[in-house]
This record gives sequence, C-alpha cells and structure tokens, in this order.
Amino acid sequence: MENMNQKMDNAKRTTEDMEPSSSSTMDSFQRELLHNSLWRSIPGNGWLTSSCKGAALWSTETTPQDIRTSSEGFVRAKINGVTFYSCYAPPRWEISRYQRMLRSLVADARGRSPVVIGGDFNVWSPEWGSRAPNERGTSLLEHFAALDVVLANRGQKLTYSKAGRGSIIDITFVSSALIRRCNWEVSDAFTFSDHQAIHFTLGGQLRTACLRARRRFQRARGSENLTTRTEEFKAAKRALKLAIKASKRECFQKICDEAEVDPWGTAYKVVMKRLKGQEHLRPTCPTLLRKIVEALFPKHPPKRDTIPADDGEPFTPVTEEEIRNYAKRIKARKTQDQTECRIPS
Repeated sequence: MENMNQKMDNAKRTTEDMEPSSSSTMDSFQRELLHNSLWRSIPGNGWLTSSCKGAALWSTETTPQDIRTSSEGFVRAKINGVTFYSCYAPPRWEISRYQRMLRSLVADARGRSPVVIGGDFNVWSPEWGSRAPNERGTSLLEHFAALDVVLANRGQKLTYSKAGRGSIIDITFVSSALIRRCNWEVSDAFTFSDHQAIHFTLGGQLRTACLRARRRFQRARGSENLTTRTEEFKAAKRALKLAIKASKRECFQKICDEAEVDPWGTAYKVVMKRLKGQEHLRPTCPTLLRKIVEALFPKHPPKRDTIPADDGEPFTPVTEEEIRNYAKRIKARKTQDQTECRIPS
C-alpha cells in the first residue's frame, strides 16, 4: 500500500513510498536511499521530485500518471486512482513564499479526487496536537478549507525531535471519501533523521499487503534480507490489525448513533440476532413429542365451578325506613357550586 511522507535527511527532505498493495517499514527504503546518495534521484520511472528537490514521491511497482514536478514545494502523481501530493516547505521560507506555494497546491488539487496531501509543512496548530498555532498553521488551514479534505493525523506522538525538543510538523490530509479507509501512525523505526517515519495506508488492500509481506518473509529465510523482510511483515501485520480494530470501533459507533435515531433499526436487529442464536431443529420423534405434550398439558379430572350451598340462615330484607335512617347520619356537604346536598324526606 502507499507509505507516505518519509523523512530521510537532516535537510528535512520529504520522500514518500508509493508502493501499491504493500505496508512495509521504511528500513530497506532508507538503506537504498542512502546507498544511492540522498542528493541524487533513484533510477527508474517511479522516482519523482519537486523543482526544488525538497519533496519526492516513489512508486516502486505502479507507473505514476498525471505527474507534475515543476512546482516549488510539492510534487504530484496519480497512483492506483488516487492523486498523491508530497510537500516540503522549509522553515527558512518567508510567509509570502509559503503562501504562494499553498495557493499553487490548492489550485492544482481543486477538482481532483480522491487526493492525499502529505509532507513536512513546518506548521503548528492545535488541530494536529501543537500547543499553539503559528502563522503557517493558520494559513494552511485557511487555504485547505477550499478543498474537500480532512486531517488524517492521529494521536499526539511527535513527528520531529532534536536535542530533546520535538513537535508535530508532518501532517497528512485526505479526501473525505478516503478518511474511513485510511490508517495513519507515527513509526518507531530508526530513520537516520530527526523526523519519524509516517506509515500511511489505505484500507481495502491491507490484507493483500499483509499476505504479500508474509510471502516475502518466507522466501527470505536463510538470505541476507531476512531481517528486513521480517520487519516488513511485522509492520504489515500490525497495520492490518490496527485497521481491523479501527473499523470495528467505527462500525460500533455508527450502530450506536443509528440507535439514537431509530431504536428498531440495525442495532435492534444485531442484538436480536445475537440473542436468538442458531435455530434449533424441531423434534420429529413421536415418543419425544408425546412426552413434551404430556408435560405441557397434563391430564386431570374435569372441574366445574359450583355455587356455595345455602347454610340455612333466613334472609332478612332491608326496609325503606332503615335506608332513610342511615341516610340521615351522613353529614351534609356542599358541591362545587356551593349548593347544599339535601336528603329528600
């Protein structure tokens, strides 16, 4: 799958691995970059850099399409139907130069979908975990408001650290249609840089990526690449597990939200399905059926309701005089209309 936004040198150059259907760590990628020299392009059609050579994209298997490398601060390529932007804005840039790059980036990304925009923007904002915003961060959010993109960063883990200090200046934005499928995390892998590697994957192919990494690991037994392939397989397996957990949490939250609106909808159906369990077969044995019927409907002699017999005592009728006497003992009360209740004489 696509691995985005890998920091490879002290000059804060941003590189990104666009390997489709792969979710490997960046150790082997870093060694190959160092072997080929950080300041030279890697041979092949899949390696793309911006005009200032600060941002790069690398597609190791799929040939990139819709390429743009003439812009300052970013490079663009379409891979597997998704348009990727790798960006780098050095901290030495003045705000006017930085905003000019943002305007060019937004103008290029407008109308393209889906997109993934990632890179080292050297920006601060509480939106992605900074304590306070800076002018760059505010400007970036204002410019990106014109695009249908959302922040993909997750957690508060630092992406940059040096001399005991760190911050989150490496960010990724994706189209809203991709946010449910993406997995973004800061890697603990050693990068030969003051930036941490960012593992970015798009769901739907994570299982395929994991199986591919496992096959590479199995084939590498007894070879020099065993350590590298082992780390790649572990990373792919971890990414798949994280995606599965995230999907479960998301689906559960969606069901809970639906239950607030429609209590007899999906949530009710799921719960009832769990309670019912598997359907049991109906008994067909005549002997067993007879026992069930006898237990549920036991036989007993017929019973009839009877009127209690007269005990023989004479019945004394109540006279009209007795009723009048009892009525006179009732205290007179007034009704709501203050009319007095009187007993007829």
